[in-house]
Amino acid sequence: MRRNFSIVVPPNGLGPPGNDEFKEEILNVLQEMVWIGTEAMIYTQQAIALYIAEVKERYPEMTKDDIENERNPC
Repeated sequence: MRRNFSIVVPPNGLGPPGNDEFKEEILNVLQEMVWIGTEAMIYTQQAIALYIAEVKERYPEMTKDDIENERNPC
């Protein structure tokens, strides 16, 4: 699922004045980086949810907090 993002450009712009093609490329790269980060976050959340579901199926007496504490004892 692809989402649209807005990139806020500083008032003084990006790069040297008059180089609109360069600025457009920077904005495209930034937008792609935001998308990749968001996609990684979604996959991580799904993996954690699957892990918790699997442990709860094997050990029904464990709560979600017990499972999270076992994964991250800190």
